[in-house]
Amino acid sequence: QWESLTKMTTTRLYASVTQIDSDEVLIIGGRDEAWNPLISTEIVSFSGSEASEDLPFTIAYHCTLKINDTTALITGGEQDGQDGSAATWFMDLFTFKISQGPRLQTGRESHGCTTLNLGGKNYGIITGGRQWKPNRGFLDTTEILDLQDLQANNAIWKPGKQLKNIT
Repeated sequence: QWESLTKMTTTRLYASVTQIDSDEVLIIGGRDEAWNPLISTEIVSFSGSEASEDLPFTIAYHCTLKINDTTALITGGEQDGQDGSAATWFMDLFTFKISQGPRLQTGRESHGCTTLNLGGKNYGIITGGRQWKPNRGFLDTTEILDLQDLQANNAIWKPGKQLKNIT
């Protein structure tokens, strides 16, 4: 049965969440009750919630991948008012320092993302979502990032399988 863990410091929607460790998660951005895009983050744990570091930009409708024990990758979304951004950002989960990540092939928002271990290799995968320009519609594409390429500083998002039956 679901039960309430704690109240967040900020009411938000269209945010993302990623696990920091076994007891804490980081909630990133979103929109507040007045529909304003947020720069704020907060840490939620079994002992409560606390405001964390602000981002250098507003962000909503994005997705966040935990790519290793210390780093998350924030992907796409509406960034600083730009719909369907192709920008990605690395975030250190302990210092909250932000640095630019590899750009997506297709800017998108409201998409899904996950990490996957396949054949002993780790990948980041994003799929679906929507794009406002040029087509203003739902996306039926997937992109894959070989996470081992991050260490060699030559990581790029590559096209994956096209989805079927998108309406």
